[in-house]
Amino acid sequence: MLRVLTAGESHGKYLVGILEGLPAGIEIDKEFIRQYLKRRRGGYGRGRRMNFEADEFEIAGGVIKGKTTGAPFSVIIKNSGARDLEREPAKTVPRPGHTDFAGALKYGFTDDFVPVIERSSARETAVRTAVLSVTVKFLKLLGIEVVGFSRAIGNVKVESVPDDPTVIIKNREHSIFYFPVPGYDERAKALVDRMQETGDTLGGIFEVRMFNIPPGLGSYVDPTRRLDARLAAVIMGLNAVKAVEIGDGIEVAKKPGSEVQDEFACRGKRKSNFAGGLEGGVTNGETLIVRGYLKPISTLRNRKKSFDLVTLEEKLAPYIRSDTVVVPAASVIAETLVAYVIADAILEKFGADSVNDIKTALKSYLKRIGKYF
Repeated sequence: MLRVLTAGESHGKYLVGILEGLPAGIEIDKEFIRQYLKRRRGGYGRGRRMNFEADEFEIAGGVIKGKTTGAPFSVIIKNSGARDLEREPAKTVPRPGHTDFAGALKYGFTDDFVPVIERSSARETAVRTAVLSVTVKFLKLLGIEVVGFSRAIGNVKVESVPDDPTVIIKNREHSIFYFPVPGYDERAKALVDRMQETGDTLGGIFEVRMFNIPPGLGSYVDPTRRLDARLAAVIMGLNAVKAVEIGDGIEVAKKPGSEVQDEFACRGKRKSNFAGGLEGGVTNGETLIVRGYLKPISTLRNRKKSFDLVTLEEKLAPYIRSDTVVVPAASVIAETLVAYVIADAILEKFGADSVNDIKTALKSYLKRIGKYF
């Protein structure tokens, strides 16, 4: 139902995002989009580029008189760090962990893989975040709340998360790492500072929770329509993500079934939520929980061994300006990605033309299943 397309390079003049399939009637608030871009730039451990990228944007289509029209919604971001890519010096020494080598081989850029660097860069996620933030706004109109946050920075991990979006957001706003509970910033900061001193980087875990999501979204009739698969696809598509977890998927793999099946407490409500709100690829009415596991950022000041693609001479990988840790930023991007998938499932089940029609269909459905909740 929804399709997203982005274009542009990391240091090109513009980034462009198009989201096709939005229903008519969503009120577009530029400040709402601006706050998502601001949070994406934030978080302790980001690189110097975030200090000068203002993420100035314009809405280029799909909105008239402040509301979506049903036509493709488009956003253009002007890059503050734009350069003349036609004159960019050739790059021939790939960085381990980056797309440089694999991308150069794939597209034949072995004499200069600047095009690989420019498109594989996480800079693309700025416009993706901007255009998909509208799906968060759409879900809010239906009473659905989506919240992303950092679960771990390196080995500093939050063990327990409040099951209340208001509490999570309040705590997140006071944390330099976007943690959902207080008391972890100091240890994480000391760890990141140590990595910066040694020229190293860190990975971690981000988490997205969705509250008040209706049961019955997604499908079990075909593997590609399962929400597990669709959520995993968009999260794995985020730069540096190497694993995805739904609910307590990793921990439950170590335990017997008698300990991890979500037993019914009262009618359709559960005593636990190990499944993360999904059973058979379909939402079951519990809070949706998705986690992404980020590897450490690949660009290191502590440079690793590499070689020149043209001369085959052994060389050290170049250091190009980078972040030390991006888990907080990734949690913001992931928030919009999860919202995108769930918004798509909403439109699939309840119609896609206008917000008012969708609200009416959702209300009728919730009335039909109300006796179970």
